[in-house]
Amino acid sequence: MTAEFEQRVDENNSRSGESDSRPLGYQYHACAELINEPALVPESAICYFRQMTSISDSNFGPLVAYLVPGATALAGLTPYSATLRSWFAATPADAPTIGGFLYLTLAALACGMTISAIRWAVIDTIHSRTGLRAPTLDFSRLPGNVDAYSFLVSVHYRHYQFYSNMIVAAAIAYAGYYVSFAPRTVGSTELVFLVLEVIFFMTSRDTLRKYYKRGEQLLTSHTPSPSGIIWMP
Repeated sequence: MTAEFEQRVDENNSRSGESDSRPLGYQYHACAELINEPALVPESAICYFRQMTSISDSNFGPLVAYLVPGATALAGLTPYSATLRSWFAATPADAPTIGGFLYLTLAALACGMTISAIRWAVIDTIHSRTGLRAPTLDFSRLPGNVDAYSFLVSVHYRHYQFYSNMIVAAAIAYAGYYVSFAPRTVGSTELVFLVLEVIFFMTSRDTLRKYYKRGEQLLTSHTPSPSGIIWMP
């Protein structure tokens, strides 16, 4: 019965053209025509817009900048929350529902935004006070360089957000692990954590430097200074 229902829905979608015309892989389950045939509709069927969004340039940035670090931090807190454990469940018997997946996504996004604020207060300050200061940009030059500046954000600053946010997220996850399991000696987990933190910090500094340097090249007039020296991060 379920197979017949799905076949009828696919046929309705094909006739309406919804499955091909909607952007980002949206498919509309055209259940309206089956409303008079309830015998074909399984009890678990719900008529709704189903989003099958693939990763693209427009959503890759927020995904790596906020969602992944937020989910990493939440994963480290699962020992303290049965709700989080149910959202992260991977076994077939305990697999998360659609609602649980949605809640996890929203929670990871909120957590990622919070982590980004902590990163701004801590990591950005460290970079700035150790010589990696933001250049003064002339945003009056932006109208003719919007696409180029957006490209710099996507290839440099979003990656910087990921690496620097992961410094904070990994620290939160490790703190949750440490308090929960209380290891008595330094082992491989602690070594991996320290190595990752160093790599994340170094990579974040490199990507931020490139973002500052290319942004300055794009949005400054490059007027030579009296000494003939132009500051470059």
